[in-house]
Amino acid sequence: MKSQLYPLGLAATLILSTSIACSEKTTDSTSTDDTTEEEQSRTRPDQILERLQRNIQQDLPSNVNQIENTVQNLQQGILNELADGLITLDMGIINKVFIPTTTCPILIADLQNPHRTVHGVSEYTFEPAVGNAASFEQYIAAFQSVEHVSMDVHEASVQNNSATLKVWFDLRGIDNNEHLRQDRGWMTINLTQTDNVWAITSMDMPKQEVITAQETHFIDATQSSGLSTVPLFKRLEALRRGGYAITVGDYDNDNDPDIYVGGWGASNLYANDGSGNFTDVTKQSNIGNVDRVKAAAFTDLDNDGSTDLVLSRFIDDKSEDLLVYKNDGKGQFKLLDGAIQKALNYDRAMPLTVADFNNDGFNDLYVGFPGARDFTYLDANPNPLNTQGVFLNKGDATFEDATIASGLDVLPSKRVGVAAYPHASVKADFDGDGRVDLMVADDRRGPSQVFKNDGTGKFSELSSESGLENNAWAMGVAVGDYNNDGLPDIYYSNIDFLAAKRIDSALENDNLQLFHGNRLYKNLGEGKFADVTEESGLGWAGEAAAGSMWFDYDNDGDQDLYVLNGLWTGPGNQDMSSIFSRAYASEMLIEQNDPAKAKAPLDVDAISLRNPGFNNMVIQTLMHFSGDMRNPTATSNTEIPSLSLGGNQRNTLFRNNGDGTFTELGYLAGVDTIDDGYMPAFADVDKDGKLDLLVRNCDPGTDKYTYPSLRLYKNQSSNDNALAVRLTGKNSSRDAVGAKVHIRIGETIQVREIDTVSGAAQSEMMAFFGLGTATKVDELTIYWPSGSIDRYQNITKGNVTYTEQ
Repeated sequence: MKSQLYPLGLAATLILSTSIACSEKTTDSTSTDDTTEEEQSRTRPDQILERLQRNIQQDLPSNVNQIENTVQNLQQGILNELADGLITLDMGIINKVFIPTTTCPILIADLQNPHRTVHGVSEYTFEPAVGNAASFEQYIAAFQSVEHVSMDVHEASVQNNSATLKVWFDLRGIDNNEHLRQDRGWMTINLTQTDNVWAITSMDMPKQEVITAQETHFIDATQSSGLSTVPLFKRLEALRRGGYAITVGDYDNDNDPDIYVGGWGASNLYANDGSGNFTDVTKQSNIGNVDRVKAAAFTDLDNDGSTDLVLSRFIDDKSEDLLVYKNDGKGQFKLLDGAIQKALNYDRAMPLTVADFNNDGFNDLYVGFPGARDFTYLDANPNPLNTQGVFLNKGDATFEDATIASGLDVLPSKRVGVAAYPHASVKADFDGDGRVDLMVADDRRGPSQVFKNDGTGKFSELSSESGLENNAWAMGVAVGDYNNDGLPDIYYSNIDFLAAKRIDSALENDNLQLFHGNRLYKNLGEGKFADVTEESGLGWAGEAAAGSMWFDYDNDGDQDLYVLNGLWTGPGNQDMSSIFSRAYASEMLIEQNDPAKAKAPLDVDAISLRNPGFNNMVIQTLMHFSGDMRNPTATSNTEIPSLSLGGNQRNTLFRNNGDGTFTELGYLAGVDTIDDGYMPAFADVDKDGKLDLLVRNCDPGTDKYTYPSLRLYKNQSSNDNALAVRLTGKNSSRDAVGAKVHIRIGETIQVREIDTVSGAAQSEMMAFFGLGTATKVDELTIYWPSGSIDRYQNITKGNVTYTEQ
């Protein structure tokens, strides 16, 4: 039987999350000791950790371990005490972390004269004066309650018994005016240690940002809508594999968006009654008991006017991993056996993209096949594996394997640059030539490629001079025109552990760049892009960004950005990201400085892995994971699992300010939950002219710490000035996937492209335009995939449908 390993264990090197918050998650300390002899015989986590620590101590510069161990101690102790004092509004606790002569910023309590107010959100900026610890008393007196405080340590330096931390401070609560309030900004914190006790000697905050709102933009309607019945499964695989499909489409042709939810266990179909209330119709629709659905697409495959269903399943069965269900036009589905034929060898289907790649009027499929586990090389298979597949529609909802002809069949072992570990995918016309191109996000630090389509379904990599350089642990990719210049821009969501930031800073001469963070690329036209991440304010969205999505939530005509967050959250506070990042840095330094050692065999007495060599030791440990993360020092399973990896992260909503910059206001909008998020989707579920938000979460890693599988946030804005455009193709595919819709209001233009599934999520298939204060569109132009162009004038806000002429 294949060996199974638990992940890294509890130890002094693990880093504590500084986030303390009121969470919707619940804990349950009750459990039964169900450890089997097989589990007891496996390699112990403490053995794995011992091996990791030994190599890390040997191969990393001593200052890296000193910094990380010191930061861990400070986070477990003094920073958590300060956060706890702020949350409980207790000056007694706050005073304990300071010395009598500590200098502190005088944080502003009373708010006057916002520098900007948009849609009920007021923004303030202050330069706090220097005071002492007593100034916190006036500050906390401005709050009725504090819901969340985090102090994320981005950089740290340690000298003997002193430390300096660069911290992002974030406090969220309700002020005395009963307004939602969020305070944030960079802090420099200096500390000294005397007799093994740390104390803060000074704090500096050059700029304090404050945002307030009287009410949230969204309300959680999961329970009231009937979607709280979506099944919840405990995650049985490591990391991101705990996320499954969310798909929106009108399966019963009643002009209301319905929802299909994939899962580890059986998936479910929910019918919309037209008012945003949903009923489980899985059995009535004859979809069947289908599990492991990573991605799903509602699309009309044979242009007969009914919405069919394509499923991408993360299973080893090559005959069942891609399924096509044909819709009879009345909401009843029938499985088409053998609808997708494969000519090559693939391993486990995951991201799915639907588009007419060869421009014959029928929707085709792109499927990514990342292999068995997260963050791993392709292994445990004697035959070469292709990581990407292109399947062309024959016109009758059956498909032929055209991967070789498409040019995407090259194996990662034979060519650098081809997406080897596809985690997400999306289509768009990136170079403006009218053909549907393809973007694939790579989650193993390889390049996330844009593949240019020649119009026949033959792809080639976009030139290296394109300016796109996302060599990162990519989790998602979102395409949208954020600056309304008519060109599709690209946002990558990438893993960005704080520990890696600190290590990169400490190893500045080695230029490892362990993690790249999230990136925004502005489309300059003709296949050229510019990295505008820093000036946009979109660089930091948490340690474990997942799926992301452009949508105009406030109907002001600018595309906003929603980013889900969180890899794995356990009920305790200890996080594996520091040991993971240190081991990763150690591996990279060995590869860089001692290639022979990088290829040396592992100490098999400490750890048994399928792949030899020190390289990927941490990754291999994670890849063998199954079940709860358990405390390695526990004598039974009754102890609550405590470990996390990139956990306790909040979802973020970035409002587009219309000037190339963004303001994060997830808390004020009501959508900043700490669930381990996977993929978002939008839909106007009640057809009130405002986009609602669907959030598909990862399965919880333990049954002792849970959250809903799916959340529905209904938009309660008063502004319904919007135009929803739905298209029916004739010469193009009936769904008109890839069609571009341009609108003009005065001199202002907006462009949307009709889309289906992007990776694991599909939003409602329409071009949605917020109109701001306008109530009509002066001109609307449709550029159909077939090449035809239709124009319309003076369209009033609301819902419209156009058929290709």
